[in-house]
Amino acid sequence: MTNKILKIFSALLLSVWLVGMYRAKFGQDTLAQAAPDVIVLGTDAEHPPYSFMENGQVVGFDVDLFSAVATRIGKKRIVKKLSPDQLMPQLSDEMVHAIAQETVTELDGKAFLVSHPYLEQNAQHFFVLSRNNEAFLALLNNALDEIKEDGTLVALQKKWNLIS
Repeated sequence: MTNKILKIFSALLLSVWLVGMYRAKFGQDTLAQAAPDVIVLGTDAEHPPYSFMENGQVVGFDVDLFSAVATRIGKKRIVKKLSPDQLMPQLSDEMVHAIAQETVTELDGKAFLVSHPYLEQNAQHFFVLSRNNEAFLALLNNALDEIKEDGTLVALQKKWNLIS
């Protein structure tokens, strides 16, 4: 009986070790790999009118803009509310595709990609992506350019009282 328990325990340990080795070699499944038809915006939802909580939902200009980007590139979007200290780690681990950032000076020298600026009023606003998302950055920048050209950006700015 003891020998049987020892064999089961050894097999379980070996399985856990093999999974760990696989993840160490090939990396954990990123959100992009797990759900390629969905893009995820991470936000702390503490910056009205850009992102904030209303009736239990994250809303705001950045959320609407990210939704417009998702529509342009044929993806569904999810907004994930995170604490401020979770934003960069979740982005680094690719558990969110992007975060909205008012300034990128704090990102200098770090492994992140930065979109074209989408607002340039009092401060520039950008979407920030992990270093491994060059293809998504190209899609996002193309969508932002289209949104600027067709008037969607101005309409969203008016909706959220960023311009009159």
